Amino acid sequence: MSEQENGQLPEDDDAILPELKLPDLLLTDTVKALHASIENEWDSLQRSACQTAAGRALWNHVIQDPLAGVLAGETYLRSLHEKMRKDRLSNAREVSGVILAVRTLWFDSKLESTLNSFNGEAQVVLLGAGMDARAYRLTCLKESNVFEVDFPKLLQVKASLLQAATGSSNENQQSKMMAKTLTRVAADIRDDDWFEKLQRSGFMPEKNTIWILEDWRPRCPFWTHERPFKSIQQAPQPAKVTSNAPR
Repeated sequence: MSEQENGQLPEDDDAILPELKLPDLLLTDTVKALHASIENEWDSLQRSACQTAAGRALWNHVIQDPLAGVLAGETYLRSLHEKMRKDRLSNAREVSGVILAVRTLWFDSKLESTLNSFNGEAQVVLLGAGMDARAYRLTCLKESNVFEVDFPKLLQVKASLLQAATGSSNENQQSKMMAKTLTRVAADIRDDDWFEKLQRSGFMPEKNTIWILEDWRPRCPFWTHERPFKSIQQAPQPAKVTSNAPR
């Protein structure tokens, strides 16, 4: 019986977890400066977007998110990679990031199936979008107008990182938008005016809409949890809401 079949992992670290290979773009001055601003200016809630992106990057063999590494940044990639290595060495029941990977796949599947029920055409609103790159990686969004709602400075830095990635001369790091359109809406979903800002950005409440709220409740004070749902209820068209994938 092999070591793996016997529940034992080999002692070679590279066999346990491949060495971390950072995207070349993370080493450029422009991208390094953007991630430095994240470390210096963002609070813990905003930085959690990079932690999520790191999980998608390091579980890329199942999620297929080529932009996640650039959006995550070196700090969060190295931190999660080290946690994963220690989990493998200790034969942990759950390797860091696996729940995030499962959750991402669950949301992707729900999004695609719901779009199919709308014949592939609907508005898709990502509330607390963070460093989500679904508009760039999901072909099922090709007939959809996507709206990303999040903090102003987060969306600004994200747009700059994506501009660097999509304009890269490295074909392995290039990516193009899959969604029909993408609109970024600078708003805090804990406030009462985010729905109004969404409408001013071109959102049409009378159209079929899919709302995505992923991993936001644990990050926000409990008294703000119901606010997004109350605002969504203002829409006259019945909405499909996908929130909080089961663990």
